[in-house]
Amino acid sequence: MDDARGGAPRRTLWVVVGLVGLVALTAGLLMSAQPPAYTSHAVVSLEPKPGRSVPPASTISLLAAPYAAYASADSTLKEVADSAGLTLDEVRSAVAVSLPAGSTNVEVDVTAGTSADAVEIAGRVASKVATFAADDAVLRAAIAIPPTDPKQTLVSRAQPVLAPLGLGLGVALLVLAVFMLSAPAARRRLDRRRSSRPDPVDAEAPGDPLTPEERVAPAGPVAGPRDQGADIR
Repeated sequence: MDDARGGAPRRTLWVVVGLVGLVALTAGLLMSAQPPAYTSHAVVSLEPKPGRSVPPASTISLLAAPYAAYASADSTLKEVADSAGLTLDEVRSAVAVSLPAGSTNVEVDVTAGTSADAVEIAGRVASKVATFAADDAVLRAAIAIPPTDPKQTLVSRAQPVLAPLGLGLGVALLVLAVFMLSAPAARRRLDRRRSSRPDPVDAEAPGDPLTPEERVAPAGPVAGPRDQGADIR
């Protein structure tokens, strides 16, 4: 009873270890399947046109909102995709446009599978935003920060280390958990086999008519009455 009570927590522990190993193995597989990714950043600055009265910063932020919406619109991204030789889905999934609160800067971040695509898409989107201000009576736009040199994302930089680590750790934990969970049953089967075997010392040879005492008696001829008389003479 005590062994059964003590075995339950141990089984639970090894089940948890196996689940952790499964999670690590899955993470390693997913990370190893991820393609490399590069990020480029560009900024378009908006300001009042010369000769115009300078509106409050809050007003400029409101006026800048349509620029961020234009940069992320499908019609704009479709033109960028066509000029870059990419599909709309590729460009849409790569581009992230933001307008920080209280800012007049439209920020464009592009994450692509190659450094060349990241730079090209970021530059084309920034150029679209800059030319969008041509018909604006209040604001003008200029590329304040051209597309930066692409850098690998954090996941891509960590992939060569974390992917094999996750795979190795996952496999090791799973093997250990399976072994430890199956060990008690294997020991019980071995004990049953040992207990079912006869003791080789006490067991008699099958079909042997002799008793154990007769088998251990010294071998050799037994002297009969005539032999004994001969010895006396």
